[in-house]
Amino acid sequence: MTASAVRNGDSIAVAFQIVQGPQYRFGETYLSSPDKLRIKSDLVMRELLYQPGQIYKASRVADTIEDIYGTGLFSQVQMTPLPDSSNKVVEFDLRLRERSRRWFDTGVGSGTEERLRFTGEWGTATSAGAGSRPCSPPGSRSTATPVSCCSAARPRCSTRGS
Repeated sequence: MTASAVRNGDSIAVAFQIVQGPQYRFGETYLSSPDKLRIKSDLVMRELLYQPGQIYKASRVADTIEDIYGTGLFSQVQMTPLPDSSNKVVEFDLRLRERSRRWFDTGVGSGTEERLRFTGEWGTATSAGAGSRPCSPPGSRSTATPVSCCSAARPRCSTRGS
C-alpha cells in the first residue's frame, strides 16, 4: 500500500494505492480434537460452509464456527488456519470439545435495553440432533430451538412451544 497527499489551499487530497496480494483457496480441513468424539466426523464435516478449491473467504470460516456451535453439541470450536503460501491454499485444523450430554450454563450481563440481564440455559445433546438445545438471546443468528430464556426485558421465562 502506498499513499500520497497533495495540499491545495485549505484542503488536502489523499490517494491510496493498494496492491492486492495473491488469491488463496480453501484446502483440506483436519479434525483433531483433544478428546475422542462420540459424534461421527462426517456429521461435523457437513457443517463446513466451504469446499476445498473454493476461493478463501474469512466470513465462511466465521459462519462455519457459528453453525457448529449452533448444533448445540459442542462447548468449544476452534479452527486454526494452516496457510501454505507456496500453493496459495489455507487448510484448517478443526478442534472440538463436545458439550456434556446434560448441561447447565448461566450468565450475568448488562445492556442499554435491559440494564441488567441474567441468562440461563440447560438441556441435553445427542448426536442425532434430538433433545433440548441451548437458549439463544434475541438478535443472535443461532438456529437452535430455545429451551428456556429469561431476561429483565422478558421477566417470564419462555419455553419451547410458547
